[in-house]
Amino acid sequence: MGQRSRVSSTLRSHSHFTHQSQSRSAQPSTEISGQADAFPEGRQRSSSGPRSQSKTPTHKLPTRAITPQRKQHRYCEACGIVKPPRTHHCKTCGKCVLRFDHHCPWIGQCVGAQNQKFFFVFVVWAAFFCLWTFATLLGLNVRAASRRGFTLDPQHIVIMAFSGLFSMFTLTMSSTHIVLISTNQTTVEHLAARTTKDREKEVLDEMHSFWSFKAKRRTRQAWDAEYGRIGREGNMWWLGSVRANWEQVFGPRTWTWFLPIGTTKDKGREFSRNPRFNADGVWLPRKQWPPALR
Repeated sequence: MGQRSRVSSTLRSHSHFTHQSQSRSAQPSTEISGQADAFPEGRQRSSSGPRSQSKTPTHKLPTRAITPQRKQHRYCEACGIVKPPRTHHCKTCGKCVLRFDHHCPWIGQCVGAQNQKFFFVFVVWAAFFCLWTFATLLGLNVRAASRRGFTLDPQHIVIMAFSGLFSMFTLTMSSTHIVLISTNQTTVEHLAARTTKDREKEVLDEMHSFWSFKAKRRTRQAWDAEYGRIGREGNMWWLGSVRANWEQVFGPRTWTWFLPIGTTKDKGREFSRNPRFNADGVWLPRKQWPPALR
């Protein structure tokens, strides 16, 4: 909350900036209100285009760096070890977890590099089982309802209620992890990306009126053209394709992806980094990417 309030106060202090729609349309990538220290991480670029007011301060591009771990190694005081990248300490388990995703009370442990595949397989098959239970009981009772003397078994009502509830829960969990695995992100990293998007939304709200949807879209497209997308090119662990990300967790054999067998490439200690980031973990603009990725 402190960081967000600091960002908002910094933006309000520059409310005298010009926000005319014509200047926004002409330079969507440089009409960014704010100050460099409002977004301490990442790289900023100063605009040099014409201004309607000669004394208007230079605007800066807000950070687009998703750097949950800018240092290559971090020391855990509780465990007394140097944590590998993407490792976090779980207070519930009392230990560091490689490629930590979240602590799941349903399985009584954390989900990380060594068991994310098996957790996903468990959730997917649980979703199918709950759906099958709900659908079969519902169909049998609807079919039997046309018979004389039919009475609905209270146990069937309870089972259908629970199976329907857990169907929605497991389907939501499955969908969430499909997105995370496809982008090679953990829940922690996904929340960091959402925080970056929220910070950019604040900048857009200060730049444009709330009804200027096209102007906001043009500005965001200009940012994407210069830096790439937050969830893809701006992901430090993006491997270049969805399949490569899935093989990181499930292994190269497709037929084993939805079975609790096989091995995984993800050992949780070393990870290939996105070449769109420098050695310090800062997201680079497109002009500084390797030529083959531009």
